[in-house]
Amino acid sequence: MIPQAKIDNLSELLREVGKKMHDLHKNVPGSPLAQMSLLALKFIAEKKNPTMKELADQFGITPPSVTVLIDPLVEKRYLLREADAKDRRVIRLKISDHGQQILKKSLQVARKGVSDILKQMEEEEVDNLYSGLNHLLKILKKPIK
Repeated sequence: MIPQAKIDNLSELLREVGKKMHDLHKNVPGSPLAQMSLLALKFIAEKKNPTMKELADQFGITPPSVTVLIDPLVEKRYLLREADAKDRRVIRLKISDHGQQILKKSLQVARKGVSDILKQMEEEEVDNLYSGLNHLLKILKKPIK
C-alpha cells in the first residue's frame, strides 16, 4: 500500500509540473503562437478539416469559446472557415499554407524548449520519466471502476 504522504507529494508534484509546463508553453519565446492556438492548429492539421464542434469537443470548451480561439487565426490567414459540402450549417476548419508554415515554426520552437529541459537530465532519468508517464497515461485512459 502506498503511504498517504507519498500520494499527497506525487499529487502536488504532478500539479506543479503541469503548471510549469503550461507556463513554459503559454507564450513560447520565438513562437508566433500562444499555446492554445498552437494546439488548435496542430489538431486541425492532423484531423484534416474538422468541424467547429469537433474542435470544441477536443478541447472541452463551448462552441462560442472556439469562435474566440479561431477568429484571430482566421484573421491572420492561418485558417480558413468553409461550409460543409453536405450541410452548409456545419463549418469546417482548414489550415492554410501560411498556417502550415507558422505551425511548423512554432512546433520547432516548442520542441527545442522541451529538448533544452530534457538535456538537463541524465538519459536514464529521461527514459524513466517517459516510461512512468506512458504507464500513467495508459491507466488514466482505462474506465474508472
